[in-house]
Amino acid sequence: MPAFEWDGSEEKARERRIAERRQRVQERLHIHQIKASSQQDGSIINDANLSTTKPKQQATQSAAAVRQALQDALQAASAVTLAAAQRVVRHREACNAEEAELRGQVAWEAEESRHESQAIEAEWRQAQEIRHPQGLHAAIQAVSAHCQRVLERKDGSLDAIRALLRVRDEQYIKLLQAQGQETDSLIATMHAQHGRLRGVQERELEAVEGAYMQERAELLAVQKGEVEALLARRSAVEQEFLEQYLAACEQYEGELERLRVAGLAEHGALKRRLEADVAALELHPDGIRATHALNTDKLDYNYRVLVERERESNDALLQQKRRITRQWAALNRLRKRHAAADARCAADNVRLSDEYQQVARAFNHLQSKFRRFKAADLSRFEQVRGMKEAELSELLEQLLEAEHLICSYVVGLPADSGAAAGSGPSSAGWKGTDVSQQEEGSCRQPLLEVVGTALATANAAGDTAREAAVVGDGAARGQLIPAFYPVAAGGGEGDAAGSEGACGQLGALAAAELSGSLDSGALSLLLEQSGRRLDGQKLGVWLQLVPATGPEGLVSAVAVGRCLGLQHETSVDALQLLFGSIAGCGSVAVAVAGAVSAEACLAEGGDACEAGEAGERNPAAQQAFSLEQVEQGLARLVILLLGPSASDAAEPRQQQGAAGASSRTEMQPSSKQYWQAWADAMLPPAVPHFWGLLEKQANSWLATLQGRTAMADEVVALQQENERLKASLAGLLSSPLNSELQLPPTLLLR
Repeated sequence: MPAFEWDGSEEKARERRIAERRQRVQERLHIHQIKASSQQDGSIINDANLSTTKPKQQATQSAAAVRQALQDALQAASAVTLAAAQRVVRHREACNAEEAELRGQVAWEAEESRHESQAIEAEWRQAQEIRHPQGLHAAIQAVSAHCQRVLERKDGSLDAIRALLRVRDEQYIKLLQAQGQETDSLIATMHAQHGRLRGVQERELEAVEGAYMQERAELLAVQKGEVEALLARRSAVEQEFLEQYLAACEQYEGELERLRVAGLAEHGALKRRLEADVAALELHPDGIRATHALNTDKLDYNYRVLVERERESNDALLQQKRRITRQWAALNRLRKRHAAADARCAADNVRLSDEYQQVARAFNHLQSKFRRFKAADLSRFEQVRGMKEAELSELLEQLLEAEHLICSYVVGLPADSGAAAGSGPSSAGWKGTDVSQQEEGSCRQPLLEVVGTALATANAAGDTAREAAVVGDGAARGQLIPAFYPVAAGGGEGDAAGSEGACGQLGALAAAELSGSLDSGALSLLLEQSGRRLDGQKLGVWLQLVPATGPEGLVSAVAVGRCLGLQHETSVDALQLLFGSIAGCGSVAVAVAGAVSAEACLAEGGDACEAGEAGERNPAAQQAFSLEQVEQGLARLVILLLGPSASDAAEPRQQQGAAGASSRTEMQPSSKQYWQAWADAMLPPAVPHFWGLLEKQANSWLATLQGRTAMADEVVALQQENERLKASLAGLLSSPLNSELQLPPTLLLR
């Protein structure tokens, strides 16, 4: 038999009380409804009400009896558990007292042992002072006896602890046995209480069921009487309805007889009236004949009027036919003029097309010559710059010494600040200029700044954009875009040292170069005039100039950097990371196999750009991006440069000293100075001459196109006049007056 489990938690008791309260409220509402609906038959409702409350009372009494039995069972179980808990408490108190007594003995023994140990140490020190063997042996024997007494005392304490542990084990076993007996007695009590509660519940359920069955029988008896009363009432109502129906039938028969007599009288009156109408109609034909004669005279008059109107309509129709014939003749003359003008315009179009092809070929020839001249000029400029580089270095060294002298002795700035202002990054001038110190001579080696990028696009052959730039010595080439400058075969140790010195400032160079491009460089040309954001139309035209590096029109970060006029590899790496982050969000990015090279052909016999080696040295150029990714990346770049983070990052650089900050502000070039330097470096005096020739050819081509536009406008005007005449002719032909007009089939087909 399974153990009886009773959950007497407070939560279930509260829910049970709530349910009983709701049941009592429902009973009261039911009683009020019965009283409100049974005011006419009070005796029956009172009996039904009394019979309805009897089962509820029995159920309430049964629930109270069950709760009392449950309370008794809980008290019996609580008595057993309370006795066990009291016994456990007494045992625990006795154990605590014994442990306290034993703990006191151990503490006393420990204190005594401490005193004995001190005495033993004193005896041992005294023994160490004895010099003869017999006295030393006697002292050692005394110390040993003393130690033996201390050990015996400790063994006694240990035996007492072990005896207490054995007593505790025996008490624990007895306690377990007592708990087992109490558990068995508690389980037996719970089984007995379960059986008693089950019997009480069954008896109470039978009593409640009997009360409900008795209530059911009483309700059936009451409802049976009500049904019989309702049936008797229905029979009386049916009898009354039948009597009313028979009376209505007799009334309707009398009404029908009265209507029949009235109909016969009305029929006689109508017959007499119809006879009078027939007599009047016999006299009506004479008046009809007179009316017919009058209508005949009116019809004759209308016929003569219609004949005259038809004659006038025929005359108007003939006039319309003659007018249409004249319009057709005019239309034929206009068609002949239009055909002649069309033939003349076609001949002029062929002639002008031939002239346009000749001009285009001449333009392409001039453009190819311009590219060759440009490459030759750049090669010549590079040679001159190589020859004058030592002189420029000396001049720059003198300029720096003069600046140091002015700052230190004239202006009165400290020597360290002047040196920092002359040798730090702020003295470099524009973006792209780098000054490095040599270890051997402690002299500053200047670098020529990169002034920009020259773009030239071919209109017919689809050639990629050519770039050309002027760079400094080998120390700056390590951090510039490789395709901008051909790396020399033997760089030397100085170039490597300069590259290592510049590698520490890649982040600063990228930020400075991109900020300069946003302020007065190529990137500023893509911004709107009203707000500092990218202009979509300008950006679309600029993206068409970027040379594609893939089969699907994809471009690389190196090509974008060249078109923006960037000079350092760190700036291109920043663009690569930015475009890569855009591509990582779901856009398509194609890794181009091989090095990305740009055609940068120089003059005849000049040095060619080693684009293949540049692609191998720059792994970032191996990846290509779509124009949409480039547009999104440039938009994000503008937001980063104009946002608070860029300004916060620029503040520390601007606050490196009053003298350094003022010198950087004064040395920062404006947009006009930047582009003036760009033009002076990239356009030798011979280049504008060829541009003038090209402009003259373009003006001639524009005049030809304007002449063709005027002739095309005349043709369009003639076509509009022809359409207007056709519309007027169609309106005349669709007129209702021309329904009888007969035209030749040829004219109708036209």
